[in-house]
Amino acid sequence: MTSTIKTIVKSLTRLAIVWIVDALSIFLAAWILPGINVTSVGGTGRGVVVAAAALLLALVNLLIRPFVLLLARPLGWLITFIVGFLINALALWITARLLPGFDVSFWGGIFGGIALGFFNTILT
Repeated sequence: MTSTIKTIVKSLTRLAIVWIVDALSIFLAAWILPGINVTSVGGTGRGVVVAAAALLLALVNLLIRPFVLLLARPLGWLITFIVGFLINALALWITARLLPGFDVSFWGGIFGGIALGFFNTILT
């Protein structure tokens, strides 16, 4: 395999793993936190909305997270840690704005960012 194909396969594999972990994390966060709501839309089940939210969240994180963490890294590990939670909250809010049936309040985003970080750490 060429280097380009290996890179593409590695990226797609990472996206699939992040998708599954994010789906479980979103499901658990919506179950525990009152600020995150998943509702069925147009006859689709909540599971479909969770899977769509997880895919969209994975894409948003794939695009935003590396750049912001790279900028925060020189500021120290504590700032990088805090910025990581804020990135999760921002990614949740962006996903909620783009996807019908997935609603995140302000505090739901903050605590959801912490919960997603916690669940992602446990699941991965």
